[in-house]
Amino acid sequence: RFHKLNDHRRQRMISDRVLTDALDAIFENTVGLGRGFILILAALTLHTTHLGVGDIALFIYYMTFVAAFTQSFGTLIAQYAQTKVSCERMINLLQGAPAERLVSPKSLHLRHPLPEIPLQPKTEKHHLELVQATGLSYRYPDAGQGIENIDL
Repeated sequence: RFHKLNDHRRQRMISDRVLTDALDAIFENTVGLGRGFILILAALTLHTTHLGVGDIALFIYYMTFVAAFTQSFGTLIAQYAQTKVSCERMINLLQGAPAERLVSPKSLHLRHPLPEIPLQPKTEKHHLELVQATGLSYRYPDAGQGIENIDL
């Protein structure tokens, strides 16, 4: 059962990764094509307008920020879908508790000293006296051989 679940999860992770990488490639190439198109238009209009070399250089500098924003926005769309799935999984793990519990504030003690943890003295009830296991069995899945009714 675990092998089947792991294989299913692995296949889902691979398909998710392929989709994410494909979206990244699409957005990155779209940005590159847009840059090239704008630069060609700027070069064609350089002679007919009063744009200087400094104006073109400033335009290219600003265009880098616009391109980075466009690419980041595409990545954000892909990560939003992944986050939605992750949130649904975490809510399922809460077993009916309110979803707000996932984001309830907790003190992390990052900038202040750690709180005192009271020492709990060990008593006789904390000592392990006996470990007992009876009727243990194991069979190898492929061979069908194994052990049965082992008592420890």
